[in-house]
Amino acid sequence: MMDSRQLLFFLEVAQQKNFTKAAENLKVAQPAVSMAIKKLEEELGLSLFNRHSKKVSLTAEGIVLQRHAIKIRQQMEAAQMEMEELHGLVRGEVRVGVSSMLGSYYLPKVLIAFKKQYPQLRFSIHAAGVSDIQRLITNGELDMGVILPDKNNHHFETTLLTREEMVACVHPSHRFAQYKQVRYEEFAKEPLIMFKRGYFQRDLVEEVCAQQGITLQVILEANLIPVIKTMVKEKFGIASFLRIVVAEDSELVGVPFDPPIYLDLSLSRKKGAYLSKANQAFWDFLQNQFREQ
Repeated sequence: MMDSRQLLFFLEVAQQKNFTKAAENLKVAQPAVSMAIKKLEEELGLSLFNRHSKKVSLTAEGIVLQRHAIKIRQQMEAAQMEMEELHGLVRGEVRVGVSSMLGSYYLPKVLIAFKKQYPQLRFSIHAAGVSDIQRLITNGELDMGVILPDKNNHHFETTLLTREEMVACVHPSHRFAQYKQVRYEEFAKEPLIMFKRGYFQRDLVEEVCAQQGITLQVILEANLIPVIKTMVKEKFGIASFLRIVVAEDSELVGVPFDPPIYLDLSLSRKKGAYLSKANQAFWDFLQNQFREQ
């Protein structure tokens, strides 16, 4: 008969692809993890892992069990939260996924204001691309995230926060700095410093250009805003940012695209998933903050 401990051990080994790393994260001895997995396999009469010299991988049977184990873990966490709240307790952590641009320029003031109102809560901010944030929310590793709305994804509940314009970011001496707008074919011919694929700052511009048969000349990929801004200031190339990023820096100029690109940033959570009182409070607070801006 499977128990929750075995399933938690199984999920950690599946994620780490290594028994030793899994044991370190679980803060238990490595033999305990190996024995738990072995016992689970014996009870099921199935081999769950392909064991190699250093790494392990899931068998076909293991992949099936992983899908069910993730759901079971989410249900256990939801049950625990509900039981705590029946005693008047509030979950102590809010886990939010954001892009690096949002994390740097939108959330700090919001988090400070929220913490003043709810000082007992802790925050876990995970910076990643949209696809990674969606995956983490789906897997129950994040409670919510600020991402682009996806009409084809019916597994998320979303609410619009704000609309921002994407602009070309150039050095003041660059010829584009004198333009009122820059065409995509002109932008694409420049040496470009862009975020990696999977980040909306890159994907959106690339998608618009692809629709016009234009290929970007990306000479450097970086996911750190300060790095990209420094490279532009050193005239190594140009980039694309949300206007708010460029507006606060007197050493850079933001030039609108022709036609302009606007991003609708939405707060998303998994549809039907239990949201603790703390997360519901932050969900409501974040919406109100953006409405007042």
